[in-house]
Order: sequence, then C-alpha cells, then structure tokens
Amino acid sequence: MDVIRPSSTLVPLVGEKHAKGLFGTIVDNFYLVALIFAMGTSLGLATPLVTECMQYLFGIPHTLELDAIIITCWIILNAICVACGLQKGVRIASDVRSYLSFLMLGWVFIVSGASFIMNYFTDSVGTLLMYLPRMLFYTDPIGKSGFPQSWTVFYWAWWVIYAIQMSIFLARISRGRTVRELCFGMVLGLTASTWILWTVLGSNTLLLMDKNILNIPQLIDQHGVARAIIETWAALPLSTATMWGFFILCFIATVTLINACFLYPGDVNLSRSARRRRTAATGADRLVGTGGHYWHCSVGARRAETNSNRHYRRRLPAVLRQHYGDALLYQRRQNALER
Repeated sequence: MDVIRPSSTLVPLVGEKHAKGLFGTIVDNFYLVALIFAMGTSLGLATPLVTECMQYLFGIPHTLELDAIIITCWIILNAICVACGLQKGVRIASDVRSYLSFLMLGWVFIVSGASFIMNYFTDSVGTLLMYLPRMLFYTDPIGKSGFPQSWTVFYWAWWVIYAIQMSIFLARISRGRTVRELCFGMVLGLTASTWILWTVLGSNTLLLMDKNILNIPQLIDQHGVARAIIETWAALPLSTATMWGFFILCFIATVTLINACFLYPGDVNLSRSARRRRTAATGADRLVGTGGHYWHCSVGARRAETNSNRHYRRRLPAVLRQHYGDALLYQRRQNALER
C-alpha cells in the first residue's frame, strides 16, 4: 500500500480495492485541492505582514498590486529553490529561517527584560492551570461574540489539512525512532516551543502597553492586525535592523512553506517506483522547510538533511542503534517485496 497517498488511510474502512480505485483517486485529488486552499490561507495571512514591513521600511503604500507582486516573488523564489535542489536551494532557505528565528526571539527576550518574562511565564502557567477547565468549555453564551465558535472552526479546518503532510514530514525526520519516542518528543517539543514563543512575544507586547508606548487594541481597530504586529516589532531598540530581520524572516518562511506544500503533491502524483528512483538519485526521501510556524521542525529537518544515515546511526545510543538497524532492515525487505 502506498502510504504517501491520503486514500491509504481508508483501507480499513472501504478495503484496499476501493482505496486503490476510483474512490481513492477522488479522495487524493480532493485532498490536493484542499491543500492548495490551506496554502492560500497561509499566504493570505503572511502577505499583509510583508507588505506592512515594506511600507515601514520603504514607504511603499499597501495596495492590491503590491500584494500580487509579493506573491509572484514568492512563486519565483520557490521555483529557484526547487531548481537548485534540496541540498542547495531548500536547505539554505530552511537554515536561514532557523537561525534567524532563534536570533529574533533571543533579541526580543534580551531587550524586553528577561526577569519580567520569566516572572510572567511563571504567573501564566499558574493562571493556565487554574482556568483551563473554564477555557475548555467557554462558549460566551451571554456576550455572544461568536469568537470561540468561529475561531475553532477556522483553526481546525485550516490546520487539519496539514495533518497528513505534517505527519509524513515528522516521520521522515524521525527515522530510526520508535513511535513512543516520536509521540513523547512531539508533545514536549510542541508544548515547549509554543510556551517559549508566546511567553517572549506576549510579554513584550504587554510591556509596550503597560509603558503606554503602544495601544494595541486601538491599532487593531484602526489599521488591522498586521499593522499592530509591525508596530510591536518597530517599537524595539534598533527598530530599522529589527524590522529588516522580521521582513526577511517572514519572506523566507513563506517561501519554505510554499516549497513544502508543493513537495507533498509531487510525492502523491509520483508512483512508488518513480519515488524510489528519485530517492536513489537525489537522496530526497526527506521533506525540508515546512511552513515557518514551528521552528523545532526546521531544526530537525536541517539535522536530517545534513547527516547521512551512517553518521546519524553513530550518534544514537546503543539501544537506539539496534532499533535503527532493525528498522532499516525492515525497510529494505519492504522495498525488495515491492520490486
């Protein structure tokens, strides 16, 4: 069974015959169309940030034509990255995004006040533990703002499209690990990265509001969310250099997002034999540069991309080396059976 295709998950429900037939083809094509719409949503959220950065840095007004130019530039850069290959094109973009992400986060942590951020983090964890049951069942029946309902539908409908693609990506960069290790690492990694991100950036925003430097709600009402985000970054020391870093980060992160989204449809449309030939020729059995929302994934992809299987095996503990060898032997047997 071709596990790359979404229809392979329906084998227990409809049987292998229907999953490989017309019904499976419809499911695969429907998922590819949904993936395009999900990527369009990501572009729709990223484009205003980049155009607002350009307005701040160059004084160019935010227009529909500028949005179209930015999207065209992303498509051209994505084509260049693909033409250069995974090792030269996608890998370089992924590395730049990873290092720049940590640099920007560290800069905000230093200039915003490390002591306040740590205190705020401790207080926020206590608040979360206290009000988590209330937030889980919050529906705003009195105020009737509709935010809990609309945000839940939007967020889940958007990110559920990336579930299959992200699962395959995580499995590939975790080659040689057990399912338990993968799940344990994902829970801790996602939780830690989310807490760090929201603690640092959220604390900086609260400090700016507490010092009456910015009025975030007023900025959102008058100019939108994108402008409020730009003003938050522009309020940091060395604002010009900070804005340049944020501009480059947003631009490159979107390029890697587009690249990752187009790599998966390519894998779906290729046959198993064609994928094996491509893997043997280019070593492209790894997805690199997934969308720039999760920095820990980019680090894992970079490590998986820059280390050969033999060198990676030497870095593992003895127990994992044995498991890695068993998994590699099993994979070779499966490839032999498929041939």
